[in-house]
Amino acid sequence: MPQATATKPNVQIIGIYPKLARGDQNNVTSIARALAEQLQLDFSQYCKIFGSDSEQNSLEHLTKLLNGISIDTRLVFILAGIGKDSFIIKLANRIKTIEQLQPRTATLVYTAHYLPKGINPPNENGPDLIVCPSLRSKETPKHHLPVRVVPNDLGDSELEKLKDTWEEPLITIKDLDLKIKINGSLPKIKENSILLLLPGDTTQQDTRTIFTNNHAVELAQKVINKLDNNKNFEFIVINGPRTGQHLQQKNHPPLDNISRDFVKQLATSDKVNQITIFPFEAGKSVYKPLLYALKNSKVKIQAWVAGDSASMLGEIFEVLGGKHSVYLMVSPTMQEEHWKAAEPIFNEGDPITNSSSFLIQTPNKDAEEPTAAKMVAQKIGEFLPQQQN
Repeated sequence: MPQATATKPNVQIIGIYPKLARGDQNNVTSIARALAEQLQLDFSQYCKIFGSDSEQNSLEHLTKLLNGISIDTRLVFILAGIGKDSFIIKLANRIKTIEQLQPRTATLVYTAHYLPKGINPPNENGPDLIVCPSLRSKETPKHHLPVRVVPNDLGDSELEKLKDTWEEPLITIKDLDLKIKINGSLPKIKENSILLLLPGDTTQQDTRTIFTNNHAVELAQKVINKLDNNKNFEFIVINGPRTGQHLQQKNHPPLDNISRDFVKQLATSDKVNQITIFPFEAGKSVYKPLLYALKNSKVKIQAWVAGDSASMLGEIFEVLGGKHSVYLMVSPTMQEEHWKAAEPIFNEGDPITNSSSFLIQTPNKDAEEPTAAKMVAQKIGEFLPQQQN
């Protein structure tokens, strides 16, 4: 008798995130990609992901998508973040009831950096699964999935694709100090290398906290004070989209003033031999190619990550935590949500909120530990019909 083959599930994955929210986009994409891989579906064909700026625009785009999907298709919605006026939360509470969805069956997943208020429970048309970094406790609802980090799309296969995407700028500038280089080729990884990710401005509940020039100088001095007096170090510094954001410099000089003050102060130390800083530019980042190089490097280094980015802290921990020493660098712009997102990385119960330490080392990551995205995909699979053989 001929051997039966498994049929692919009739599933369509739809992801929605606040437009321009890169962390939320990464969150949605990582879960969708992990689920498609688990179900053996082609990502480009079975995953439709889009950014939106309002509930109404989301519903209009969603209606167009649903008109092209057969009514016997099982849908998986993955919504991330909050968005202006909490439209993603409003959408999460409404999406199961929209007329265009019927009579299809849908599984709704909501994922975020922290758990906001106002999300309905499953029996009130809310999400079937809520995902966010949090500590597991006896009070954790059954439909909540605590994960150690924000799911990210930096698995081995994705990093492999991005390893050669960094193009060295035509102009490499050394005008600040003989020790400081702005942009250039990927630096050689050495035992005395330290990767440092700068903080930036943050907003929580309409309250904005600015990472100022004075903060930058103070941070650099704290970094210097933490360095071993008997060694010399080479820094690889990456600023981010929120570093110097309040300056509103549409056409950046080679380096924004906040980052400039940081590296100038860092260069005053005799313990620092060389600094290479890569300014952020949308669509042209050294970040992912550098992570690939570090993951595959035989040399072990330290990575110091500003705690005001839950996404980047999670990415660095998952990609480098099993090999390199990863540290949370406490920044003055850390909000309550950032502390909550960091806690699951460091422990299973004791909060680290408002720690008096400047630099907190993460525990070693188990090389066999599945990524957060894969954990979520496995949980979503429990809601779907089993494949038929």
